Amino acid sequence: MDFQDVWNKIVKKQNALFGKKEDVVQTMWVSVILPDYLGYDEESIVSELELENGSTDGIANVVLCKDGRETCIVVLCPFELSGGREQLYSYFKQMDQLSLGILVCDKLYAYDCQCELDSGEYPYVKIPFEQNNLDGADFVELFNAQNFDETRIKEWIARKNEERNLSEQNDNDFDNNVAKIKNEISCGLVKELLRKYFVDERNFSIEEFEKAYNERNQLAMTTIHSSRRPPHACVAEFKNWLVLQRYTFSAADGYASAVERIQEHQQDIGNDIDIWNASKETVQKLVRDYDGNGKYAKIGQERHSTVINGLKRYCDFLS
Repeated sequence: MDFQDVWNKIVKKQNALFGKKEDVVQTMWVSVILPDYLGYDEESIVSELELENGSTDGIANVVLCKDGRETCIVVLCPFELSGGREQLYSYFKQMDQLSLGILVCDKLYAYDCQCELDSGEYPYVKIPFEQNNLDGADFVELFNAQNFDETRIKEWIARKNEERNLSEQNDNDFDNNVAKIKNEISCGLVKELLRKYFVDERNFSIEEFEKAYNERNQLAMTTIHSSRRPPHACVAEFKNWLVLQRYTFSAADGYASAVERIQEHQQDIGNDIDIWNASKETVQKLVRDYDGNGKYAKIGQERHSTVINGLKRYCDFLS
């Protein structure tokens, strides 16, 4: 079995479900993805299983079984991470014999919900629905019915969780260092360092340095201002693009407003960023910061996650 090819097929099916209702997504996973791509037969897929906790209020979307034993909960909550995650956590509390879970929303998440940990500390793997994603291929290999082994899956989740935590810590350290440098940089500091180089080390006169510095600084500022499109032009282009993608006019306005909300928040925390003239790489980093478990996820989830979705659509627009 080519696990990468299978993952790519899953991505194609999942992306075709964008904007569909939960029952449509569930039907696709139960009738196509789980049996055809992950090898689960009809007896191994228990759909809409009522939880036996003295109540019938809790219903899991899907429970996977192997050799007649329940092994994994699957929650299908498309495009709403926070709601789906809380739903998954609730199921684990009611089905304490299980610890492995899959959450399908805007991305795929594989969880090891260890009972001795608080829910916010559960190890997990986050896999975007992207073609040729290596973690996606690993997911197919580990979670397909033939290979399913709880120990191997837990080891994989623990390893990927540690890698992600380390990467996030490095990102935070980098951002903190950048913030420190930005706080110390000033026009006066730059000018003083340049003066020491040209006057003290290169022996130019202070008059020559002052004239060169002032003329060069004026030219640089003129170039910067002339290279930027006015924000209102960028907003109009973004809205027009959204309409061409078949979004309503009101949705286009909402997504443009969402980008403005993130720019306001960045300025509130001291980052003088112009998102409308930022590079795609800068916007992609902002998406990570405001999405899922990013450091500004609370802001991203405002207005029923419209804020983060607006930024994601703007990133698509830049592509």
